[in-house]
Amino acid sequence: AYLIQSGRVKVVAERDGKSLKLAELGPGQIFGEMALVGDEVRSATVEALENAMLIVITRPVVIEKLARTD
Repeated sequence: AYLIQSGRVKVVAERDGKSLKLAELGPGQIFGEMALVGDEVRSATVEALENAMLIVITRPVVIEKLARTD
């Protein structure tokens, strides 16, 4: 997963041979794949709309946060 620090991206998926825009995201928003918690095949692609700085959120971090029962 990624936290957008600056810039903008769009999330697209291919359906029936056509590119479908699912979302447009900017600073402070998070995007990622469910593959972080499972082993599913990638279902979408992210394209930069302008220069973007991203903070990476790794699978081990997500698994650790989900395992906590505070």
